[in-house]
Amino acid sequence: MQQTQGWHVANWGLWGWLETIIKFVGIVAAYAAFFASSGDLIVGGNPELGAVIIVALATLITIVAITIRIRQREVISMVYALLNFLAHVGLVIALLRVPTQTTLPLVFAVAFVIGELVKQYFLKVTGYTEQGQDIAGMIRFSRIVMSAYILLVIALII
Repeated sequence: MQQTQGWHVANWGLWGWLETIIKFVGIVAAYAAFFASSGDLIVGGNPELGAVIIVALATLITIVAITIRIRQREVISMVYALLNFLAHVGLVIALLRVPTQTTLPLVFAVAFVIGELVKQYFLKVTGYTEQGQDIAGMIRFSRIVMSAYILLVIALII
């Protein structure tokens, strides 16, 4: 994507939109988990503490993504980055409230795993890069992020 002076909307193509839609399913699941949860926040003795830690760390990455999107001034990415950040925060809170079921957090995690797979394909077929990175480096980073969400799936299942 080429840098422009003002805010703009980029052409993301099929694979870019598919990644966004798949991850948006996860975002909706995170919001639903937040609104379905209630009660006190429990850290000590929380059976989902591993999942909480993974999502909390992923939330930090979403903060970095927001700063990158502000510099790029791309409207769709910026809106997505904000919704994604709030979804991660909401999921941390929902998990700290010790959900009685983990279906919605699992939907979130699985959607993000699939979304990262689609992102990797998007990067390969489009040649998209940002911040002076090479495609291989971006794919490696995506695989690291995907691994975190796979760990989240495992933490939610066990």
